[in-house]
Amino acid sequence: MRRIFIGGFSNGAKMVFKCVRMYPNFFAGALPIAPYYTATSDEAKAMKNTPVWFFGCTMDPLVNYPTAVSGVFSEAVSDSPVKELSRITKFSRASNIWGGSPGSNHRIWHAVSADMFVGFEGELMPTAVTKNGVGADVTLVAPDGVISWMNQCGNAAAPENNGNKNTHSFLDSILNFFKRFAAFFARLFSF
Repeated sequence: MRRIFIGGFSNGAKMVFKCVRMYPNFFAGALPIAPYYTATSDEAKAMKNTPVWFFGCTMDPLVNYPTAVSGVFSEAVSDSPVKELSRITKFSRASNIWGGSPGSNHRIWHAVSADMFVGFEGELMPTAVTKNGVGADVTLVAPDGVISWMNQCGNAAAPENNGNKNTHSFLDSILNFFKRFAAFFARLFSF
């Protein structure tokens, strides 16, 4: 099943763009976080079949939000069949998991690592607004953050949904591993 996700923060987002372009239709989803690198038009268009969740802060001192975040996101989902699964989160300022400042508005990974929520009651990040690829507001209700989104994308990319009959379920893979493992040891210890 296609459940491999790729994510990267700051310059690591460049690798997200490069890998999705090099391996189109391989990843179940991509998460460029505060991309210090502005993806090329070809890299943005290569993401059209991959659900993406872009994260950026309008006050980021290192990232040009209109170009590197919202501009690339718009191009990536412009004719995408997975627009409704794709998301963009715009922060007005970065905050850590306690709601305080992480020291730089470039450090929005705190929000992503907290699954977009703060506190034990599942309060939303107070400085974030999330929309999907068609421009509709996405209201995140705990625990419907990044982890839930990954589950949605992974399920949408599952072989039973895309007609690929040449793959196995996770359970089939585990059983196959144990069969091979047992056969290996049977050969190893046979005299």
